Amino acid sequence: MPHGWYTPPPGGRPPVALCHAYSRLDRELRAIAIGRIRLRVHRVIVHSRLEKEDELTAAAAHERQMPVVTAAQAIRQALTGMGAARIALVSPYPEALAESGYTYWRSAGIEVAHTLRVDERLADTHNIYELTSQDALTAVQNVRTDAVDCIVVSGTGMPTLAALRQSAATMALPVISSNLCLAWALLGRAAPELAPTLPIGLITSKP
Repeated sequence: MPHGWYTPPPGGRPPVALCHAYSRLDRELRAIAIGRIRLRVHRVIVHSRLEKEDELTAAAAHERQMPVVTAAQAIRQALTGMGAARIALVSPYPEALAESGYTYWRSAGIEVAHTLRVDERLADTHNIYELTSQDALTAVQNVRTDAVDCIVVSGTGMPTLAALRQSAATMALPVISSNLCLAWALLGRAAPELAPTLPIGLITSKP
């Protein structure tokens, strides 16, 4: 799946090249054995203009004749289903990229009431993959949650499953993550009869 490393340029502004995952979208989809795949889920480190994201994925879905969804789109779908308009956002990203993410969510009509970076020492995305679910849990427990509808844990490279399970067992406030929402979106398109109404159902539902 497309993925992009991020190293901050001089001045600290996220480069336009960060959106390269979207520019490669059609080329990568052409490399897939289309007859054997009914859904393409993209996890991308990118915070682009909202309308551009929807335009590109819609065009790719039309061209490839299969659904295409990004992590951010899956989260947006989840927040809409939950009726959540005000969130606390936990992010594993370096500062400049995190700020770009806040802008993305606000452009989607989501009020980002509180934010917390998992590791404020991170200057690029390389070390995100060294983070653990315990790191995510600690951040979830430390982020401010007053007057919010939901906690969103962004970043597909950071493990979150164990953190989400513990949060669901100990917190009244719903907690969702990029990977949980992607899994839910995937299931909803591939086998809608098996998909819970909301992503958190993947964590709390008993077999």
